[in-house]
Amino acid sequence: VLVAGTARNHHHHHHQLDVLIDMERGRANVDTEQRAKGEKAAAQLQQTAYSMVVNLDEAPRLRDAITLAKTLVIMVEEYCVVLEQKEKESALKNPRIEAFMNKVSSSIEASKVASNIDWSSKRLGPEDGVSIAHVLAIAQSIRQLSLRDNHIDAEGAAAIGKELRGSKVERLDLSENRIGDKGVAAL
Repeated sequence: VLVAGTARNHHHHHHQLDVLIDMERGRANVDTEQRAKGEKAAAQLQQTAYSMVVNLDEAPRLRDAITLAKTLVIMVEEYCVVLEQKEKESALKNPRIEAFMNKVSSSIEASKVASNIDWSSKRLGPEDGVSIAHVLAIAQSIRQLSLRDNHIDAEGAAAIGKELRGSKVERLDLSENRIGDKGVAAL
């Protein structure tokens, strides 16, 4: 966006930069202690960005504009990571997930640091597959997970399978469940 600057879409650039700078401020506000630092950085970024857009026709500045654009991309990506983590953690305050943790006699905190989890024969039903997936999303230390002898269905297996991609799980036991061919295909 920054590199393609011309006089006629100069105003458009200002709007886009404002959006990006608001995102940077939002990212800084996630940690309130960093707010002042973030606001100052955003103000400096804004000043630099505007001057670069104005001077885009100068060759040395074009290189600066490309660097700035790449920096903004990194900031937006970092902001997305923070928001995704907050979203995952807020999902765990869901009453259904709390009920699930009671069922397996565990807690989110314990699951976050465990490397080997055995939830076999816990009478886990079709609805619990989604809760297991939520736990996998934030418990990055899990290496082995046993869900043997429960009532997890194809839908639950699909939800678990989706989170496996981003996890460090090396061994998953879903034997003696009701996942069927659809569940196997989803996994």
